[in-house]
Amino acid sequence: MKTRDRILAEALRLFNEQGERAVTTNHIAAALGMSPGNLYYHFRNKEAIVAALFEAMAGRFEALLAQSQGERMSLPALLAFLDGLFDKLWRYRFFNRNLSHLLSRDEKLAADYAEYTTRMLQHLRLLLRALDEQGVLAIPADELDGLVDNTWLVGTFWLNYRESAYHDQALTEATVRAGISQILGLYKPYVRPEARELYAGLRRHYTGS
Repeated sequence: MKTRDRILAEALRLFNEQGERAVTTNHIAAALGMSPGNLYYHFRNKEAIVAALFEAMAGRFEALLAQSQGERMSLPALLAFLDGLFDKLWRYRFFNRNLSHLLSRDEKLAADYAEYTTRMLQHLRLLLRALDEQGVLAIPADELDGLVDNTWLVGTFWLNYRESAYHDQALTEATVRAGISQILGLYKPYVRPEARELYAGLRRHYTGS
């Protein structure tokens, strides 16, 4: 693994485990057994590391959504999509947990995140329209934008909500899984009768019941 990639992998691990605020570039360098100067050769500061991790995260999410738009939304296809979403939400969980703090510190990151959000909302809108056209959901035209926004809100701020509401409970993969179940709950009123079995299978997959 290249040194730059090693730095990003270790930073991601530490940010996820300890929280981004608690981790310094010195901590990252020490965990890798390298000098701070060697780290600074690749990244001038911690903000540059965060920006690189955001770029990787954004690319993974956009690729996942773009791929899903060309698939028939069978149960296996939806499970593959949601499992991919789950994996990425957990893999980069530090970012959404500290979102406001990270964006307030870096104007370029804030601008990049705004553009990313716009693209992601467009992807989500296309995905929900595809589910409508394929007979899975029946979404009134005047409710589509609200459903897109609510999907994004739950996905983005779920971990913040869980940490603030259940501050004595550690975040686990089950916490993210519960967030996906919460997103699925938003779609229940729109499920067509012929897709109820498919929908029930999705909910069972993420609730275990």
